Amino acid sequence: MGTPIIDKSMKVVLGNCIRVSNMEKKHRLEASVYVCIQVESEDGRDEYAILLTQGEYDKIIKADTVEMKGMVPGRIYHRHILGKNYYAVRLKGYDDLEFIGLFEIPDWKKFFERALKHPESCTKKGIITDLLD
Repeated sequence: MGTPIIDKSMKVVLGNCIRVSNMEKKHRLEASVYVCIQVESEDGRDEYAILLTQGEYDKIIKADTVEMKGMVPGRIYHRHILGKNYYAVRLKGYDDLEFIGLFEIPDWKKFFERALKHPESCTKKGIITDLLD
């Protein structure tokens, strides 16, 4: 059985934000729905998923989209802004709007670790999609 995708019209590709059901709630306070995002390292070699709660997704810092032109969707870029280190990622929300999301590195680690703990709730790219990107 695959991941229960809520946003069925969204393709599982790098940078798409897709709402999924939490398949195996381990605690009653865990979120029922996560937002899963497939991302790749800055050098493009490693791909993995991160999982955010809806509240965390709603709080993503949205940066100026002027810079988006040269950015690969779903690729992580390091940015130093006003004395803080961020990961900047070109994303496409489940509302179909594109934006650059800025993530503080400690938050990013939390989203990554959550995905490791809940692999059943992470989206998986199809074989053809994986070969083409």
